[in-house]
Amino acid sequence: MSEVSASLVRELREKTGIGMMECKTALIESNGDIESAIKYLRKKGLTAAAKKASRTATEGLIGVHLDKKKASMVEINSETDFVSRNKEFQEFVHNISKLVCEKQLNLEELLAEKYPGSTKTTKDQLSELVLSIGENITIRRSVALETSKGFFCSYIHNSVSESLGKIGVLLEIEAKNEGSEVQLLAKQIAMHIAAMNPMAITSSELDEEVINREKEIYKGQITDSGKPKTMIDKIVDGKLKKFFSESILMDQCFVIDGKTRVSDIIAKQEQELNGKIAIKSFKRFLLGEGLEKKQEDFSTEVSKIMK
Repeated sequence: MSEVSASLVRELREKTGIGMMECKTALIESNGDIESAIKYLRKKGLTAAAKKASRTATEGLIGVHLDKKKASMVEINSETDFVSRNKEFQEFVHNISKLVCEKQLNLEELLAEKYPGSTKTTKDQLSELVLSIGENITIRRSVALETSKGFFCSYIHNSVSESLGKIGVLLEIEAKNEGSEVQLLAKQIAMHIAAMNPMAITSSELDEEVINREKEIYKGQITDSGKPKTMIDKIVDGKLKKFFSESILMDQCFVIDGKTRVSDIIAKQEQELNGKIAIKSFKRFLLGEGLEKKQEDFSTEVSKIMK
């Protein structure tokens, strides 16, 4: 079949979301049969997705979702920041974060799970999204949390919508009083975590290897400076205390007022409300954290296009 009608191409595009020229080619290859054309595109899509999978994806969005005693956060990467403003991509991130929250899935379970409103698996839906958008897209990481006694608060920084952005924080708090004052404090602490990136809630929760590494660095610095050996332990303790004030949530200076420790802010709220407030856990995702963006010179890009 050499030609197909514009209305047929439009119908296939509406059903698949694929580009007009690809829809036209699929219909020609399928002799104008819509269902055969969809199968053709799916096969082509899986191939195209596999080719794009080798390309570096460091942009994208962080998505969070809260549902009563459950919470989730996901990072889904694309090749360019432009895609993060694509409504189809945003809907995908939102649906994935909601699915992870509702069913408390890990990454392997997520890919095998049916995508919301579809008979396809999440993995297959991802492949179709890659074909539709034209970029490599990866579900990089996810976290699913559940609490029995407390509640969750979330914060999104550099947001494109209420639950999508570039930095995401989930905070679990247990409190005798879960009223508006505690909810506001939780939101402010989540904002603080986004800004200050603490390593742990308290120093006792910090990995022993991290503490030993810092001590060794400080000892080396002091020894090289020629300080007396009798002073080394005291100076190391002082430097370690400063490290904790910069890296431990409860010891950090509260970013909202810039002068009071987070632990003192919580203690003051406890006194005012006559009830215990405990931070049980937190998770922080920074988009692209730990990923290295691939750099190519102009001649390499041109040669790839010409192949």
